[in-house]
Amino acid sequence: MSPLESLSLLVLGLSLGMAQSLVSMKCEEISKICNGNLCCIPGQNGLPGQNGRDGLPGLPGLKGEKGESLRGIQGPPGKAGPQGPAGPEGPKGLKGDVGECPVNQDLLTNLQGEIQALQSELNRIKKFLIFIKGKRVGTKQYVSRDEETTFANVKVLCEEINAAVALPKNAEENRAIQALAMKKKAFLGMTDEKTEGKYLSMTGEKVTYTNWKSGEPNNLGGKENCVIILEDGEWNDVPCSYSHGITVCEFPA
Repeated sequence: MSPLESLSLLVLGLSLGMAQSLVSMKCEEISKICNGNLCCIPGQNGLPGQNGRDGLPGLPGLKGEKGESLRGIQGPPGKAGPQGPAGPEGPKGLKGDVGECPVNQDLLTNLQGEIQALQSELNRIKKFLIFIKGKRVGTKQYVSRDEETTFANVKVLCEEINAAVALPKNAEENRAIQALAMKKKAFLGMTDEKTEGKYLSMTGEKVTYTNWKSGEPNNLGGKENCVIILEDGEWNDVPCSYSHGITVCEFPA
């Protein structure tokens, strides 16, 4: 062994001895800190471990201040709630206008016309029932009423039943009127008030059948413009203002 090699070995030995002494010192000092456990030189840090489990929820924080932002769009209406209790009755309102019923005006007019016609017919029948007797001859129906009245009133009574004052156009009709007169006098439906000496019917027609009593008509006093049938069936001219006991009317049978 050369002197250089011997010197190298010596240096190496010294170095090892010094290192063991340092290590021994360090371990003693550290063992005091580590409570007697064997300590070594700290190694390098390891890899990060896995995340731990979530902890328990924390306590609610304090309410924050109201933020400032633009008002959002109004949402859709919510469902209607339950009906509330009825309130007290309010005061009576003003009377409203008359309503209009949507009916067929033509139909309504026709119905009103029919009602009026029926009412008129009913009234005619009521008045017709006042006449105590009736007789049919040919195409005419005669009715009589035992009431003493003037010629003007006789016309009204006959018109109320849609009839006319009786006026015979032949001997048969004259006998029928005589029978209804019941041996009393009755006005006939003709006059010469507008055409003196020329007797016309109530419709203005010339009288073609007559049955005058002898010497009649004589227009006594210039006021005899109406005609009556006597108990025997003959005719006589009399003042229209006189009253006689029987009213005889005629209408088509």
